Amino acid sequence: IPTQLGMLKDLKKEGRIRYLGVTTTSDGQYAAATATTITTAPPALRVIATVSVGTNPQSVAVTPGGTAYVANFASSSVTVIDTVTNQLVTNISGLPGADAVAVAPNGSAVYVGNNSSGTVSVIDTATNQVVATIGVVGTPTGIAVSPDGSRVYTANFNSPTVSVIDTATNTLVDTNPTVAGVQPIKVGTDPRGMAANSDGTRVYVSNVASNTVSVISTSSDTVSSTVTVGNGPQG
Repeated sequence: IPTQLGMLKDLKKEGRIRYLGVTTTSDGQYAAATATTITTAPPALRVIATVSVGTNPQSVAVTPGGTAYVANFASSSVTVIDTVTNQLVTNISGLPGADAVAVAPNGSAVYVGNNSSGTVSVIDTATNQVVATIGVVGTPTGIAVSPDGSRVYTANFNSPTVSVIDTATNTLVDTNPTVAGVQPIKVGTDPRGMAANSDGTRVYVSNVASNTVSVISTSSDTVSSTVTVGNGPQG
């Protein structure tokens, strides 16, 4: 039995075994050792399809239902792809310098940052039509959606700011009512990449020219801390 156990341990090290069962006699001695051998190594990755989209695709996001939305910068469009068939569904035009794209958690909407117009377009995924366009500050090159879908955050690259959008009304949120006008959140220089944590309490923004990441507290829409990272963080 010890020899069998040693063999099973070797298999486990190789990533070929997941379950090991050992039975014993009443006096506590090994009686038998059995194993279910499963290949746990990842399968070889391969390209199964290539889909033509617009010119200079910048980013892609996939809905929970499996539809992909590709932002095409030079074509100022979004290509919609059925990921089951890997076929083109439609192209949505009129999105100047489409750059960043993000999907609502429930898949009902797609948000596109339009680099050339300083706007965010809201696409209704049921119809694949643009239902709202919101002006932000500067060039929106990064987008994050809160886990509950109530807020959209845009990293405005040529402005050291993050804009906040209320998705119920598709309007900007004023993050500093003490100052005239609708105010964004001030972050580092040239913000680009964005991500929200799983409970929606924090949003992280990479600042390319500052070599930092700004940590935004979503309860107050303020920067709670700034972390120095490597040079030119993109995402």
